[in-house]
Amino acid sequence: MKYFQYIFKCQTPGAEDAQREAVAAWCQEHGVSCEAEIKGDPEDATRTAGLLEPLSPGDTLVASELAVLGKSLNKILDLLQYAMDHGITVHAVAEDLSICRPDEPILETLRQAVSLQHRITALHTIDALKAAAGKGRKGGRPHRQMPLKSLKLSAHHSTIRKMLAAGESKSQIARTLGCDRATLDTYLERSGLKSTPKT
Repeated sequence: MKYFQYIFKCQTPGAEDAQREAVAAWCQEHGVSCEAEIKGDPEDATRTAGLLEPLSPGDTLVASELAVLGKSLNKILDLLQYAMDHGITVHAVAEDLSICRPDEPILETLRQAVSLQHRITALHTIDALKAAAGKGRKGGRPHRQMPLKSLKLSAHHSTIRKMLAAGESKSQIARTLGCDRATLDTYLERSGLKSTPKT
């Protein structure tokens, strides 16, 4: 069994050192030492698997508190679930909480909290969209059209035009250009090029 300290990457001066001190104090109190430091990056939400790759089943990840395990409840739950699925124990020093089994009550509590947060967000979003519609406004993100020249297929405009004029099907053109048919359809619509079926 090995111990690893988890440090949440922070921009606040001294915040990472405070995490290290809390973990070091816990390790000293329990007569263990950490093999290495695992550093979580709040900007990289996709790296849970890679982040915990150095740990093996039976190892323990020690964090200064639960809150440093992720930027949101959902991310904290993802990390904890990954750890449980791989036999890794997570210990939060501030809460004096060790999570080592998938059926831990804290995991179910977090799942319910995440579900509640999603529901709250959905209800408020729907309510705001209906209120905007009632005032004659269209809610949601505005549709942003990219300039035609920045589209993926703009460099192939003359080739596409010639292939269409020769009666090539959209599927054949997409295969030739190495793109999805949907990408070609979007380009044709935006560029005003028309497909002329073979007769």
